[in-house]
Amino acid sequence: MDLAIVISLVAVGISCLLVILLIKVIMTNRTQARLLDSQSQQLAIHSQKISNFANELHEVRTGSYATVSRLKDLTSQLEQLRDAQQNIVEQDPQSRFYNKGVKLISQGATVEDVMRECEMPLAEAELLYNLHHNQQ
Repeated sequence: MDLAIVISLVAVGISCLLVILLIKVIMTNRTQARLLDSQSQQLAIHSQKISNFANELHEVRTGSYATVSRLKDLTSQLEQLRDAQQNIVEQDPQSRFYNKGVKLISQGATVEDVMRECEMPLAEAELLYNLHHNQQ
């Protein structure tokens, strides 16, 4: 065989290998492009979800702040009502005896002690004792 033919055959072989390699590179490039498109779409979906979660979190925080504010207002109102109730109780002379009786019972006094100290009848002292003795 002639050297020129051998070189031509080698050149054709190398050209075929280069064409095959080029086709493989192009196919790999297309696969990578499809993968990149898919990942871009997933990234867009995840970004939207993160944005939605951020909005929901903002709404929850806003609601929490409003709830805390309302709770503070209600606590303040409750304290005012307790103070007003205590003032009413202190103004009623009869309730002073009952309050004193409850205090005595919480300190371990007997029914007779409550009757003597609060100047109340036996039935009232027993009722007061039965109501508040179990709360100790």
